[in-house]
Amino acid sequence: MSENDMRRVFERLDSLSREMGEVKSLISAKNTECNQQDEMITELRHRITDVEQKSVLFSGGVNFVAWLITAGIALCGVMK
Repeated sequence: MSENDMRRVFERLDSLSREMGEVKSLISAKNTECNQQDEMITELRHRITDVEQKSVLFSGGVNFVAWLITAGIALCGVMK
């Protein structure tokens, strides 16, 4: 191999090395972004679960109050 060929090979290797560094940097940035999105999704899932639980509790409370009113009306009707 001539000296020019060797120089071109090393220049190409250097270029490939720089490109790999850029790709690694981009992959690292995307990985960080994905981790942030995953954390946000997890947080939103917890918030949805909390809202669902509060909704069930509220619905149960409303149903209980409605039952008490119905029972009160029935008792008033029976006592008359």
